Amino acid sequence: KLEITTDEEIAYRLSLIVVEAGIKPYFEYRNFVVGAKGALVAENEEAPYFKALITTLRQIYNVRGIAFLIDEFEEVALYKRMPAKRKAHEYLATLRRLINLSEKENLWLALAMPPEAADSTQKLDPALWERLTTEGQYKFELNPLEPEEAKGLLIWWLDRARPEESKKKGTLFPFPETIIDYLRDPELRYPRPLVRIGFSILSEAINRKEECPFPEDFTREIIENIYPTQKP
Repeated sequence: KLEITTDEEIAYRLSLIVVEAGIKPYFEYRNFVVGAKGALVAENEEAPYFKALITTLRQIYNVRGIAFLIDEFEEVALYKRMPAKRKAHEYLATLRRLINLSEKENLWLALAMPPEAADSTQKLDPALWERLTTEGQYKFELNPLEPEEAKGLLIWWLDRARPEESKKKGTLFPFPETIIDYLRDPELRYPRPLVRIGFSILSEAINRKEECPFPEDFTREIIENIYPTQKP
C-alpha cells in the first residue's frame, strides 16, 4: 500500500490524473489554478497536492528527491501567457508555496528564463527572487557559444545522422563552411537556435531540391527568414 496522502479529496484528484494518463501523460500548472476549468485544488491549497505528487513520484522511481525544471518562465515574468500582472503574482504566490514545500520534501527547483524575465521576476517579487537564488548564490547565466563552439555543435548534430562509414563525418557538409559567418549575432549561437537553424536549412533544401553543398545565398536566406530581426 502506498502511503501518499490521508486526504480523500487529494487521493481522488490524483486518481483522476492516473486514469487520464493514457490520453494526457502529464500534469500542467493550470490544473492547479483555483477557479480554472478542471482545477484540482482549493484556494491556497496547492502545497498538499504537490506534496502528494512528489511523494508519488519518489515512490514510483524509488528516489530520495525530485527535481522540477520550470522552463520558459518568461511566459509568467513577462506576462506572455498571463492576462494581467495580477495573474503573474498569483503564479509567483503558488511558486512561493512550492518553495516552502521544497524545504521539507527534498524538492529541487530550477527555473529557466532569459535575462529580461529574470529582471522582471526580481521586480515583481524581490523577496521571492532572493529565495530562488539564495541571495544570488544560485543564479547561473548561460552565455552564447563562441563561433568555433557553434561550429562544433552543428558538426556534432549532423554527425548523429550520418552513417558510421560516412567520409563527411567531422565536417559541416552539406552546409557551406561560411555558415558560421552568418551567426555573428550572439543570440543565434545558443544550442536551441542553432539546431532550429540547422533543421530549417535541411528541410527547406529538401523542398527546393538544392544541390550539396548548399549555396551560401540560400543558407543566409533561411537564417534571415527564421530570425528577421537578427540578420547576420
